[in-house]
Amino acid sequence: MRTISSTGEKMKKGQMYIFAAVILCILAVTLLGAYSRVDTPDPAVRQLQDNFVYESRQVINQAFVADEEVDERFDTFVADYIDYVKSRNLRFLIAYAISRENTTRIVNLLNEQLIVVVGGNETALDEDDSLTIGTPDSFSLSVGGRDYEYNITPTPDIQVKLLMRFEER
Repeated sequence: MRTISSTGEKMKKGQMYIFAAVILCILAVTLLGAYSRVDTPDPAVRQLQDNFVYESRQVINQAFVADEEVDERFDTFVADYIDYVKSRNLRFLIAYAISRENTTRIVNLLNEQLIVVVGGNETALDEDDSLTIGTPDSFSLSVGGRDYEYNITPTPDIQVKLLMRFEER
């Protein structure tokens, strides 16, 4: 009859616990490492983003003063800006909402589906799609597993809400 000494049995159990702990640590570092990365935007990309925000204000003001269709003028500006960014070897991806005169128009120019949530109702917008709704107090955009909340203040002014991305080409 063969007997195992209690010291040898404890040693094997201890080794098993240490091995399991090492595996769990490796798994935790692997999983958490992907979520803890923070990208610092390139200053050139930040400049492009700031320029877009500044120029979009100018475009909307000029369209309003000239009594032109603001939505059409802004759409043209966005298309031109996308072409300009291409010349810098980047892709400019954007979703935006323009609120005015009791309507809000949401446009998806991202490279993936955008989920618009208004008052608990979800609407999927494919790339290059748009949606016109009334003017809610708030809405959210969901893309790539992330949610972005936007509020619309009750004012007669035109409001623009942006979700922008820049990618290397």
